[in-house]
Parts: sequence; structure tokens; C-alpha cells
Amino acid sequence: MQSPFAIFRKHQKEMTVVLTGLAMFAFIVLAQIDAMPALVVPIMGFLVGAGLFWALSGKSGVEGGGYAFVGGILGVVMLTFVIPRFFPDTTGIKLRNGTNISQQKIKSLSERRNRANQFVQLAFQASGGEKDTKRTFPPLFDIGLPGNQYQRDVVLGYLLNLKADELNITVSDEVVTAYIRDEVTQQQLPNDRFKLVLRKLGTSETQLYDDLRSELRARIVKNLLLQHHRK
Repeated sequence: MQSPFAIFRKHQKEMTVVLTGLAMFAFIVLAQIDAMPALVVPIMGFLVGAGLFWALSGKSGVEGGGYAFVGGILGVVMLTFVIPRFFPDTTGIKLRNGTNISQQKIKSLSERRNRANQFVQLAFQASGGEKDTKRTFPPLFDIGLPGNQYQRDVVLGYLLNLKADELNITVSDEVVTAYIRDEVTQQQLPNDRFKLVLRKLGTSETQLYDDLRSELRARIVKNLLLQHHRK
């Protein structure tokens, strides 16, 4: 059986073209999907795996495409599930005071933000908001950082929640219920539809309330700081 190194030398030109293309893709395209950080690793895994398998197979056309597809799937599995077990990601965002927000924490914060915003969208639809021309879509949760800074935006939301702790700002279940009833659904979401939305999200009512509570606290503190700054 021919060694992988011999195959690489045989197809060095093709490999160089593939790797150069992947580098250009990463530089130009992946920089634009910061709002969907969870997709970066699977996409890179598929591209790297597909490129390597295609080049090492020495095939073209449909047969080469088959090798590329299998390599892409294996690349996704390796980068998403296998490699992280042996080399956990310890990077994150370092604050000015030296505190480091781990990538795992950022992922958790992103998932919380996504659940809250997905609920707003689904609940608005389930309550007939899209069919009622008199209703306006409620604003989604974000802090409002310019550009594609999704991770930093969710971290800022986390810091605003810490500030809410300092200011003793609390958001009760009753406040969350009122937000859902008055701002999102305008009292047009019966309990059976509410439970259906929860099933679509794959979450519990308790988890949803915690997600919304955190995002509402961050929004309250943000508005207080903006009011103070304008004075």
C-alpha cells in the first residue's frame, strides 16, 4: 500500500491549491459568520476533510466527489466530537481586569440568548402576530454592539447581569409572564400553544423563564446606564 506521504508528494500541486482555497475561504467567509459561531468548526471540518480525501483519492468527477463527501463527513465528526475531547478549547474573551470568560461559558451564554430570541419569534408567530397588521414584532435581545460581534455582545449581556446583582435588580416570574403576555403575544397565546412552543424549542418552562429573566435584566441595566449617560 502506498504511504500517505508518497501520495501527498504525488498530488502536492493539487493539495496546495486545495489548502490555499481553504485558507482564502476561512479568511473571507468565516469572518462573516461570527453571529453563528457554532457553525465554524463543522464547516471547517467538512471543508478540510473533503479537500484532503479528494486530493488523496486521485479521482475526479463523480467518484472524486464521493470521496470528498465521505471525507467531509469524517472531518465534521473529528473536529466537532473527537478532537475536542482530547484538546479542550480553553480560549475565550479576556476582560480588562484580567478575568477570562471561557469559551464554554460563552457557548452557554450564546445558547441562552438564542433560546430567548427563538421563543420571541415562535411565540409571536403562534399568537398570530404575523397575520395582525396592527401588531409590530417585538425587539429581539441584544446589547447593540456594532458589526459582527455576537460573542462579545452576549458577554456584555453577562456583565450587565453582574451589574444587576450589584444594583439588586431582580426580575420575578410575574415580570417575565407580563413581558410574554403584553410585549410578545399581546394575550393571544393560550396555554396549549405556549407548551407547543416549548416543545419546539426543546426546553422547559423553568429554563425559558431563566433565559428571559437574564436577558430582561441585562436590558434594564443597559437602559439605566444609557439614561445616566445622557444626563
